[in-house]
Amino acid sequence: MPSDEDLIRKLLMTLGEDPDREGLKETPKRVLSAWKYWMSGYDMDAKKILKTFHDGATDYDELIFEGGIPFVSHCEHHMAPFFGVVHIGYIPEDEIVGLSKLVRLVEMYALRLQVQERMTVQIAKALEEHTNALVCSSSAFAI
Repeated sequence: MPSDEDLIRKLLMTLGEDPDREGLKETPKRVLSAWKYWMSGYDMDAKKILKTFHDGATDYDELIFEGGIPFVSHCEHHMAPFFGVVHIGYIPEDEIVGLSKLVRLVEMYALRLQVQERMTVQIAKALEEHTNALVCSSSAFAI
């Protein structure tokens, strides 16, 4: 069975390149490293990201909104990159999530093969599942 690096070498040859030329010698290793990072969201856990706090949530029943969260992901159909912004809103009940955790949640789902519609549902469901939020909403806009 060919190694992962051999597969990238084969891809380069299929594209008409010489994987042994000076500029491409280290490319298979670099490509594998990049893809491991770009797909690292599969190894992340929403429950660990969404640490909640009771302090500050008492008698709070207004919308918490974090908008314009930038993301870069890869389309599952072509594995091509796409990017955009996500807006998240939720109404807490008894506990809140730090705004930085919402950014990390977006990153977790963006670092997977993705479509923006599924990503928005995954973000909202994770908030519903791991917090006591009354209402959760997420929308992603690809640019």
